[in-house]
Amino acid sequence: NSALEKEILALAEQDLRVECSRRLALFTRPEEVDAFAAELTDRFGEPPEPVRHLLALNRIRALAASRRIQSISVRDNRVLLHGPRGIIRGTGNRAPMIQPNGSAADRLTQIYACIIAHTTA
Repeated sequence: NSALEKEILALAEQDLRVECSRRLALFTRPEEVDAFAAELTDRFGEPPEPVRHLLALNRIRALAASRRIQSISVRDNRVLLHGPRGIIRGTGNRAPMIQPNGSAADRLTQIYACIIAHTTA
């Protein structure tokens, strides 16, 4: 490959990343993120771990927005879901917990599950 071909490929890859980021920012439902993930997998094969994490974060963002959660934080392995009326509490008026030693993917899955379990659509 010539230097020009490499530069063109790099620009095309950068354009694709920008387009993917733009599309992800527009999704308002987790199902839209799932459909986009399927599209990426169909087009490029199984995504690498950083892309899977990005998709999981966007799935959480879309779910949180649909459930009127304004922000999410994790302190001492407790998931704090901040809604319009303050922190949404779990069982026993405590914030739900996630496992401290899980992988990043496991922790993202647990945060998603906390949103499902402690909020309504």
